[in-house]
Amino acid sequence: MKISKEQIVRLIKEEIRREAQQPTIQGVHPLIDGMYLGNGSMPSVFKRVPEAVEIMEANPEVEEFKLALSIINTGKPLPYLPFRFEKKIAEALAAHGASSETVAEVEMFGAFEDDEYNPPGW
Repeated sequence: MKISKEQIVRLIKEEIRREAQQPTIQGVHPLIDGMYLGNGSMPSVFKRVPEAVEIMEANPEVEEFKLALSIINTGKPLPYLPFRFEKKIAEALAAHGASSETVAEVEMFGAFEDDEYNPPGW
């Protein structure tokens, strides 16, 4: 099958347009506004990094930790942690003395396991 240059250009333009129309989170919480809707890890991934949860519980005044603990413990305001918010959590953990292994694990939740389609325990 032969694909012309025009077809490739059209496909690329269609993909760019489709990505631009991706639904985003709005009005739920300022820390996660604008992140992609439905794109994240299940809260159960934090069972693998108890140090992260301990640091978050010890510093409830940190907005990132407050929101993360709400999602982890109650499923509110979202039933999952958006991937880009996980990066913010990892940065806050590093600033509060988490080990480099814990920070790396939190940063890579979405990279190694597909918890959305294969949740732990299935």
